Amino acid sequence: MRLNFTGRKKIPRKQVRFELHAPDDDGFSRFDATLHLEGLGLPDDASVYVEAYHKASFMRFGYGCVGELNEPEDRRLTELRGNDIVYFRVKVVRTDDDIGRMVAACDGVAPVRAGDAASGASCLLHVSYVDLGKQIWRMDLDGQWPSIELNVRLAPTIGLTSFVVQDLHFFSLVLPAAMRAALERAIFDPDGWDGEVDDGTWQSQWIEFAERLEGVERWPERGSDSPSSRSRFWIEDAVAAFCRRHDMVKLLLGEYADV
Repeated sequence: MRLNFTGRKKIPRKQVRFELHAPDDDGFSRFDATLHLEGLGLPDDASVYVEAYHKASFMRFGYGCVGELNEPEDRRLTELRGNDIVYFRVKVVRTDDDIGRMVAACDGVAPVRAGDAASGASCLLHVSYVDLGKQIWRMDLDGQWPSIELNVRLAPTIGLTSFVVQDLHFFSLVLPAAMRAALERAIFDPDGWDGEVDDGTWQSQWIEFAERLEGVERWPERGSDSPSSRSRFWIEDAVAAFCRRHDMVKLLLGEYADV
């Protein structure tokens, strides 16, 4: 069946939510999905699909139809290993003819971890292992979500997120640079975002995170098609506020004091 994308509606990200559980003994994660498709004018008999994916690997799960969602019993990500960065998309498809017509979709949705679901927290910066040769780390800003890539040779000796958060050298020296890079891509990349804040995209969530830091004003060029140097100054203010919040100098000097 071929899919026709003509006239596709956009499902607001705030109406879909994915919760990702820790890998089981076989190394497979399981997810839960909360879908609110009402109020979008979608036909009740249109089929609903959820896809979990990472790079070229993906799995599709049937969720019944708009008028009667039916969650599949087996939601294990058997084609995606537990350490993969996983994203989700939702597709609503009419199948009343030979050409499946996609009538609505939502893509690039990052899940919350099961332990963070109660607080509503979401991960702004993912972490993964990659073959980087002799390089320790790098930022990946070309995927669905910003991520820090760590050299795969570190895998046997350190944990992913625990290293990034708990190692004081890495946290104090790398995280401010990662934040600056993510905000610069979010604001100045003309092809990656339409500039709307509060739309649930990673760009929007990064800007909202920065605005919540003490001493940081609202991004001064909301809705601007061509952000200027004002945004660059704002980014530097946000990075400085992030460093103040965690007292990066104290963290680093305290680590050296223990040596």
